[in-house]
Amino acid sequence: SDPVLSRYYELIEGLQRHHGQRMYVGAHLEGYLEEAGFEVLTSEIHQAGISAAAMASLHRPNLENVRRDPWVLEHFEASILDELAEGLTRLEARRDNRTPIDNSLRQIIARRPG
Repeated sequence: SDPVLSRYYELIEGLQRHHGQRMYVGAHLEGYLEEAGFEVLTSEIHQAGISAAAMASLHRPNLENVRRDPWVLEHFEASILDELAEGLTRLEARRDNRTPIDNSLRQIIARRPG
């Protein structure tokens, strides 16, 4: 629900899609494993509960790297990227441990039959 994180994820999702990747790959992992011949034994979703400040501290350095990507340069003005960087810095400085995003992780145990 945080507009800074929402905008960051919008940027990353577009960039990954451009490079043939998926941002939300967890929903597809079981299918990928089954296609590769694995048997899925368990598949669980866990709430990571990572705070907005912690997420921003992970994303801020990444933004500095991806902002040089040609796709990002074509789709986002430098001023927007600067505002996004400032917003991540502000979020990182917060110490209230609120988590305005859904931090879910998929954990799968699978084995190759035989």
